[in-house]
Amino acid sequence: MQINTSSARTILDSVAIRMDESRDITRYIINLLIFLGLLGTFYGLATTIPGVVDTIRSLNLSDGENGAAVVGQLLDGLEGQLAGMGTAFASSLLGLAGSLVVGLLELFAGHGQNRFYREMEEWLSTITRVGFATGDAEGGGFDQSVVATVLDHMVEQIDSLQGLFRKAEHSRLETEEKIDVLTGAMLRMTERLESAVDPTDVLVQIAENQERMNDTLSQQKVASAPQTQEADPEAKMRLRSIDVQLLKVLEEMSAGRTENATQIHDGLARLTRAVENLHNNTREIQGE
Repeated sequence: MQINTSSARTILDSVAIRMDESRDITRYIINLLIFLGLLGTFYGLATTIPGVVDTIRSLNLSDGENGAAVVGQLLDGLEGQLAGMGTAFASSLLGLAGSLVVGLLELFAGHGQNRFYREMEEWLSTITRVGFATGDAEGGGFDQSVVATVLDHMVEQIDSLQGLFRKAEHSRLETEEKIDVLTGAMLRMTERLESAVDPTDVLVQIAENQERMNDTLSQQKVASAPQTQEADPEAKMRLRSIDVQLLKVLEEMSAGRTENATQIHDGLARLTRAVENLHNNTREIQGE
């Protein structure tokens, strides 16, 4: 979540206004307590002053009154005056003490609100997108929304480009692994081909053995002419069997050659495709 600087400033101003509105209540309570203290003080003075006047009037001696009666009237007047002064001082003390307590509570609440405001400002600074200040003069600025849109698009393009680079790196690693596997397979195949017997040598040995067999049969035919007619069918059957075995050997050797050639061709084709894929991925990355 990202917001621009103007929105963040609007949020902070709204919170500050709400906190100031909540402080107005405590200010009103403090002023009300002070007013009640002053009102009690004036009420006490309003009851004390008439008591003083009445006391002074009562000090006039009339006919038939003695000193004890005057003293009693004086004490009664002083009692009323002291009661009024007590009311005045008590109401003033109550108002001042109440305002002091409420002021202390407002101080603590103000510290808490200021701490909350700072923490909120720090949190908003973490999600605020930096913008560009627009000029006051005509044509001296530009639209922040357009710039923010362009910046968001650039960020998205950079993220997609990073994803493409990661995919290309992953495919490159996979291609290298496949090339290593194919290289190992071709090396093992080459070693097998090198360790295998050369078919040409086998054919030469078979031809030499056949020539020696022909020479032996010729000699036996000259030495034992009468028995040749009886052994001729058996010799022909053996020669035919030898020819059949030779044909099977030749077919197996040709089949082995074909299989080896097919494996080598498949390995080269896979290696070629892997190299082409690696080359295409490299060109795509360079083109982007």
